[in-house]
Amino acid sequence: MSPRPVARWLPAPLRWMARNALVALAYAIAGVLSHELTLPTGFASPMFAPAGIAVAAVLFLGRGVLPGVFAGCLLFLHWVGAQAVLGAAAAPAFAAMAGGATLQAQVAAMLVRRFGRFPSEPLSSSPTLRRILLAGPLAGLISATTGVLTLYLCGAIAGGDIAFNWLTWWVGDTFGAALVGPVAAVLLSRRSSDRMRPIRVFALPMALAILFLGLGIAEIGRRDRQQFQALLEREVLFATDSLFERIDGVLLALQAVTGLLAASESVTPEEFRRFVSPWIGAIPTIDAIGWSRRLLPQQLAGHEARMRAAGDTDYSVAGQRSSGIPAPIAPAAEYFPITFIEPADYDDGRLGLDLLASEAAAEAIERSRRTGTPQASAPPPGQPDRERSRIDVYSVLRDPLAPAHAAPPDAVLGAAFVSLNLAGAIDALAIVSPDMLDLCLVDVSVPEAAHRLAGPPGCEGGSLASATTRVIDRVFAGRHWQLHFAPKAEYVQAHRDWGSWLLSVLGLLGATTLGIFLLGQFDRQRRFELEVATRTRQLAHEIREREAAELASQAKSAFLSRMSHELRTPLNAVLGFAQLLEADRSPPLSDAQVERVRLIEKAGWHLRDMIDEVLDLARIEAGAVRLDMKRVEVVALLEDCRSLLANEAARLPVTLGAPELDAEASQVAVRADETRLRQILLNLIGNAIKYNRAGGSVLLRVRRTAQGEVAISVTDTGPGLSPDEIRRLFVPFDRLGQEDASSGTGIGLVISRHLAEMMGGRLEVASRAGEGSTFTLVLPSAPPVAPSPSTASAASTASAAPAAPNALSPGRSAPSSPAARAPDAEKERNGGTAAAGQARYLVCIEDNVLNAELIHDALAGNGELALSVCARADTGLATVRTLKPSLIVLDLNLPDRHGLQVLAELKADPATAAIPVVVVSADATSGTRRAALAAGAADFLEKPLNLKRFAARVARLLNEPAG
Repeated sequence: MSPRPVARWLPAPLRWMARNALVALAYAIAGVLSHELTLPTGFASPMFAPAGIAVAAVLFLGRGVLPGVFAGCLLFLHWVGAQAVLGAAAAPAFAAMAGGATLQAQVAAMLVRRFGRFPSEPLSSSPTLRRILLAGPLAGLISATTGVLTLYLCGAIAGGDIAFNWLTWWVGDTFGAALVGPVAAVLLSRRSSDRMRPIRVFALPMALAILFLGLGIAEIGRRDRQQFQALLEREVLFATDSLFERIDGVLLALQAVTGLLAASESVTPEEFRRFVSPWIGAIPTIDAIGWSRRLLPQQLAGHEARMRAAGDTDYSVAGQRSSGIPAPIAPAAEYFPITFIEPADYDDGRLGLDLLASEAAAEAIERSRRTGTPQASAPPPGQPDRERSRIDVYSVLRDPLAPAHAAPPDAVLGAAFVSLNLAGAIDALAIVSPDMLDLCLVDVSVPEAAHRLAGPPGCEGGSLASATTRVIDRVFAGRHWQLHFAPKAEYVQAHRDWGSWLLSVLGLLGATTLGIFLLGQFDRQRRFELEVATRTRQLAHEIREREAAELASQAKSAFLSRMSHELRTPLNAVLGFAQLLEADRSPPLSDAQVERVRLIEKAGWHLRDMIDEVLDLARIEAGAVRLDMKRVEVVALLEDCRSLLANEAARLPVTLGAPELDAEASQVAVRADETRLRQILLNLIGNAIKYNRAGGSVLLRVRRTAQGEVAISVTDTGPGLSPDEIRRLFVPFDRLGQEDASSGTGIGLVISRHLAEMMGGRLEVASRAGEGSTFTLVLPSAPPVAPSPSTASAASTASAAPAAPNALSPGRSAPSSPAARAPDAEKERNGGTAAAGQARYLVCIEDNVLNAELIHDALAGNGELALSVCARADTGLATVRTLKPSLIVLDLNLPDRHGLQVLAELKADPATAAIPVVVVSADATSGTRRAALAAGAADFLEKPLNLKRFAARVARLLNEPAG
C-alpha cells in the first residue's frame, strides 16, 4: 500500500506536515465528540472514535503520520480540559497518554498488515473479522493500560476505580477501531473515480449507525449525569446548611456577650467566665470568647491597676507577641487590650494584648465600628497550617450613655470577640455521607489571594476541581467565603449505574456486527474491482507503451531544442564578431590579426559541427560514437586550451597559470581522440574558472602515474563540493543549485566522463567544501616515437621561429575579452552618427550581452538607424510602444517570458501590429521556425548569424512600405 497523496504539488516536507496536521485535527475533533459520550462517574468513553482514525491513518498513510496521532491526542486532552483533573502532573501525563495512543496505532496497523491480509483475498469474511480483532480488542490493550495507569499515578482516580475505567477505556478503543476504523479505511483506500459506490455500500450506512448510536449513548449519559448531579446537590445543600447553622450560632453567642457588657457597667472576670462558658460548651465551633475595652493613652495606667486589683497581679497591656514574647506597646491614639478571655489560657495566654497591634484584628474592628455589625478578621498570610482555620469575629460595643451626636470613636466602649475553629466545625459536621465528600472552606474576599480556612491542604488552589465539584458562596461577618464540595471515589462508585454502561456496550456490539457484514460485502466488491482493473491494465499495456515512446520522443526533442539554443547563442557572438572583423577593412587588420580572426572563425564553425555530437548524449552512452584514436601531445593541447580561456580567466579575474610538468612528463603524449580530449580539457578548465572565487587561481598539472598512465589535473580554489554534491556531480542536468549563478546545462561532466571511459581512461574528482576541487583525467600513455632526421630538423626550425597563436578548440566558444563592449541591458544605443532627429529606430529585445553587441556592430554602417537594446520582454514591449520603431529584432529565449508570447502581444496591439519583426534564435528546429512565421514574424534567422544576410534583410525590411 502506498500512502495516499496529499497535495502532490507541495514539496515533500510540506506534504508530510500537511498529512500530520490533518490527522492531528481529525483525531482531536473526533476525540472531543467521543468525550461527549463519556458516562458519568468515569473518565473514558465507551466508543472512542480517534482510535479507529489513528489505525486507518497509519495503515494507509504510513508511519510518517505517527507524529500527527501524538499531536492530535495532546490537542484533544487540552480541548477537553484534562489539565484541570491531572493538576501539576498534566504535562507528563499528557505525554504518556499520547505515547500510548501512538504506540497502539502503530501496533494495530502492523498486526493488520501482518496477519489480517489487508486487502483480503479469500472469498470469506474471516479476514474482516481478523482485522477487527487485531486492530480492536488486541491492540486496544495498550492505550487502556497506559492511560488508566497514568490517571492512577497522577491521583485522578482511586485504586478501587481502576477496573471500571480500564474496562471502559478498552471497550471504547475496541469499538472505536471496529466501527470508525473501517469507515476511515474505506475512504482512505479508494483511489478510483467511482467513489460513491463504497461510500453508499459501507461508509454511509456505518456513519449513520454510528451517529444514531452516539446520540443514544449521549442521551443515556446526559440523564445519568442529571440524576447524579441531583443526588449530589441534595447532599451538598444539606451539608452547607448544617455547617453554616453551626457557624451562624457564633453570632448569637457574640450578641449575648455584647448584651451582657452593655447592661452592666462593671463586669468582673468571674462573672464573665460564668456567662460565656455555657456558650463555649454548646457550640463546638467556638474556641474562645473575649472582651477588649477601648482605652486612651492616659487611661492605660489606671486600667492596669484595676485589673491587678481584681486579682490578675501580672496583668499589663502589651503589643503583639514575637516568638511567644509580648512586645511593648507602641504610642497610639487608642488601645483595645484584651480585658477578659475564656478560657484564660487560650493561645498561650492572650490577656492584655492590644488587638489594634494586629493588622487583621484592627481592620475587622474598624469595619465593625463603621458598620455597627460583627466582622470577621482575614486569615493572616504565612499562618501555620494548624492555625489557618482560626478566625476571630469582632463586634464593637457602643456606649449606651454616650450622646447621640458623639463621634463613633468616642462613643465606643470596646470590642467583644469570638475565636472560631472552622476545621473543628467541619470535622464535627454530621452529613448523610460523611466519608464520601471532600469539603474545602476558602476565604475569597480578595480574589487574587484566596485563603484556605478548612479542608485538605492545597484545596484553595483548585485541587478538588472536577466535573462534579459544587461551589457554594456565602457572606459571613463581612467576609466572602466559598465552600467547595467534591465527591470522593467511594461516593462515585456507590452511585455508578452499570445498567446504562451495559446498554451502551450492547448497542455498540450490534453496530459492530453490522459493520462486519457490510465490510465483508465491501471486501468482495473490492476484490472483484481489482480483478477487473488487472485485466484492464493488461489490455491497455500496448497503449501505454506507445504513449511512453511518444513522451520519450517529445522529451528528446525538447532536450535538443534547449541544447541547440544554449550552444548556438554564444557561438553566434563568436562567429558574428569574427565576420565583422574580417569585413571591416578601414583601418585594415594586421597580418597577425587576420590570422587570429581566421582561427576564431575556424574554431567557431568547427564548434557548430560539434553541437550535434555534444547533444547526442544518448548515443554516447549507447557506445555508438566513433573515435579517432591517435597520438596527442598533452602539453601542446593544454597550452592551446589555456590560451583560448585566458581572456575569460582575466575577466573574472582568475589566475590561469601555465601547466606544471613532472620531470618525467616533459614530453608526454596520450592515445586519444584529439577533438574529444580537447572537449574534456576545455570543460574542466572552463568549470574551474567559472566556479572559482574572484581573485582565485587554476593550476594545471601533468604527471605520470605509477601504472604508466598520464594524469592531467585541474585544481581550482573555488568553494569546493560537499559529499552529497560529489555524489550528484555526474547526474545529467543536475546543476547542484548553480542554475542562477552561471550558464551551463549540467551535462558537460557527464559527457566528459563517458568520453574518458570510451578512450580507455577515467575522470576522478577530489574536493572538500570550502577548499576547492581537483579534477583528474587519467588516460593511457602513447608509445614513444623515434624522431627521424627530417623531423628533428623541422622541430629545430620551429623552435627558432616566433610562437604562433594557438588555434581555438572546437567544442567550446571563446569567452569575450574584458575590453569587449557590452551594451547596457536597457540603454538606447545609436548605430551611426546621424542626428537624433533623422534617426530611424530599431528595437532589439535580446538578453545575451554579446549577441546584442554583435547586432549593434553589424548595423553600425547604417547612419540613419538608432538602436535600442532591451534585455527583458516587459521593458522591450514598453520601449516599442514608446519609440514606435521601424523594425524589431526579437530573441525567443528571454528571462521573463518566451519570445513567441511577446510576438503575439505585439501583433495583437493595433499600435504595434504593423511593425515588422525579425526573429533571431538559436532554437533552429523546424517547428520553432513554423511557429514564429505563423505568429506574424517577417523573417526567422537562426544563430549563428550570417551577418551579410542579416544586414541585407534589415535594410530590405526598412525600405518596405509599412503595413
